[in-house]
Amino acid sequence: MDTSCASDQLLVNCQFPLPSVTGTTMTLTLFFLLYLGLCLDQMMRTQAADKLPRPSLRAEDGSLVPQGRTVTLRCRGSQEADLYRLEQKLGNGMSDITDMTTVGIEVNFSLPFVTWNHAGTYYCHYRHSLGWSEPSEPLQLVVTGLYEEPSLAALPSSEVASGQAVTLQCQTRGWHDWFVLYKDGEEITRGITHCHGRGRIAKFFFPAVTSSQNGTYRCYSFQSTFPNQWSSPSAPLVLRVSDRAALDYTMGNLVRLTLAGLVLILLGVLLTENWKSSRESLPEHSDQIIPQDRESALDTSCASDQLLVNCQFPLPSVTGTTMTPTLFFLRYLDRLPRPSLRAEDGSLVPQGRTVTLRCRGSQEADLYRLEQKLGNGMPEVTDMTTVGIEVNFSLPFVTWNHAGTYYCHYRHSLGWSEPSEPLQLVVTGLYKEPSLAALPSSEVASGQNVTLQCQTRGWHDWFVLYKDGEEITRGMKESHGRGRQADFFPAVNSSQDGTYRCYSFRSSSPNVWSAPSVPLVLRVSGTFPPSPESENRLSGRAALDYTMGNLVRLTLAGLVLILLGVLLTENWKSSRESLPEHSDQIIPQDRGERRKE
Repeated sequence: MDTSCASDQLLVNCQFPLPSVTGTTMTLTLFFLLYLGLCLDQMMRTQAADKLPRPSLRAEDGSLVPQGRTVTLRCRGSQEADLYRLEQKLGNGMSDITDMTTVGIEVNFSLPFVTWNHAGTYYCHYRHSLGWSEPSEPLQLVVTGLYEEPSLAALPSSEVASGQAVTLQCQTRGWHDWFVLYKDGEEITRGITHCHGRGRIAKFFFPAVTSSQNGTYRCYSFQSTFPNQWSSPSAPLVLRVSDRAALDYTMGNLVRLTLAGLVLILLGVLLTENWKSSRESLPEHSDQIIPQDRESALDTSCASDQLLVNCQFPLPSVTGTTMTPTLFFLRYLDRLPRPSLRAEDGSLVPQGRTVTLRCRGSQEADLYRLEQKLGNGMPEVTDMTTVGIEVNFSLPFVTWNHAGTYYCHYRHSLGWSEPSEPLQLVVTGLYKEPSLAALPSSEVASGQNVTLQCQTRGWHDWFVLYKDGEEITRGMKESHGRGRQADFFPAVNSSQDGTYRCYSFRSSSPNVWSAPSVPLVLRVSGTFPPSPESENRLSGRAALDYTMGNLVRLTLAGLVLILLGVLLTENWKSSRESLPEHSDQIIPQDRGERRKE
């Protein structure tokens, strides 16, 4: 020890090297462990918070609110929540926050007397012992009635036959650049406007309406810079489509019931006359039977061969004449089933492909006919002789000549059936494809503004937008540089997730389309649950299906006809059975008198 620690300096260094190092090491170790514990705690809390159920936000009476009304926003979270927060996203990037302390699974935020300040995007989330939940799906609250209402008109008319073209024209005096079209309280499409006189106009074209377009329409207008501040709704426009093939047989059944009534009256008159004639004929026999015996009485009433014939067969001739038109009317009432026509792989056919049109009719059909409606009003007819319920018409290598409206009907032993519902066969690929782009991006969050822009270098005046192989909207276009373009969707939600394409065509040839654009995949983050009010509207909407009611009426009419037919037959038989008794007595008496002569 003396050697290694000879001096005071060395002694100090030998005695206290480890304690000083050890103290510093312990301090760092404790600090590191504390930091690690805090990080783990925060991580665990974050992971636990991520497992909290996501809240949902909805407007009690729908997200379309007239100015001045009170709207209630319902935020549904977790049973363990102790505070709910409602956030309105403002235009400057800031949020207007409203907190409500409560315990429960749902809370109501009331917005009394809404104005343009309340229009916008809303979220809600809640606080849990583990932390804050993630925000709900965005709710777009639209305030209406802030501007003068536009006008809505149907061209050529609001009452059209199925298969005809109709244009719904929305017009405003202001300079709003967007219109929204609603049907029965639900948005169906929206489109950009173009200048028209002192205002703006948008046209929503339906090339071939069906009964599914029946309903009440309204339109709104707004400026794209304020997509949640809308005008007042237009006056309601009721579109009535007479669907000749669907389940509304009002006119047909009216004709049938009228004919059934006439047949009932005819049978009733004949039955009454026959009953009266039977009663009138009985007193004559009774008057002759009292003073004479039966043989002489019968001899007086049927003295000649002519009278004998009249006595033996008074009713059969009348009945035969009556039953012939009766059977004719009954066969006429039994209408042939209407055929149906469809394209095997869809009615959108690329040029050069082969398409098969299937016409389904009746098992007793012996000939089917396919008609293409041409522009000159004359049909192109193709007949196919066959026996069976269905036949296939093949159109190989389709061109623009095959595009158009098709019908089919069939021949039966009773005659020709009525034509099927019209089938619109569209031939694509006849012009260069347009371009489709998403602005600002094809990957967006729900609630953001997105524009799907379809553009072509040609001068087609209509575009059609398809999503996942189904048409969702179409609209008229505006000039853009050396071509035309159309814009769709100012705001999106997760229901717009999918693959989009667009086509272009001229309104003068609505079934001759361009090639499809390159597919555009739109990805919208988030899942948007369907609102209860939309589900209630869908379930509460009743279609005008009179099938069961008319079936009951026709069945009752048929039973009455059968009953009257049975009564008439029994009356005729009873009359025939009563006559031979007389004839057996007349013949011997007649022979006896002839022998005496």
